[in-house]
Amino acid sequence: MPEFKPKIYIRRQDANYRKILNEADLITILRKQEFEIINPQHFDVLEQMKIFSNAEVIVTPHGSNMSNLIFCQKGTKII
Repeated sequence: MPEFKPKIYIRRQDANYRKILNEADLITILRKQEFEIINPQHFDVLEQMKIFSNAEVIVTPHGSNMSNLIFCQKGTKII
């Protein structure tokens, strides 16, 4: 199972609505801040659990991906 960074950004790349219009610019900025950019749909459930349980900071638009927040540790920052 791959290792994931403690700072992650959850993409809505395949969404039909609630897209971030300037997401490419946002991703550039977040990468400079050492965020890992992920699309949870590309990972199985166990990998998603690991991603969220190891995260210290999560940046994500509102949506169904936020259901994975139940796997976060107490004190994880959600933006």
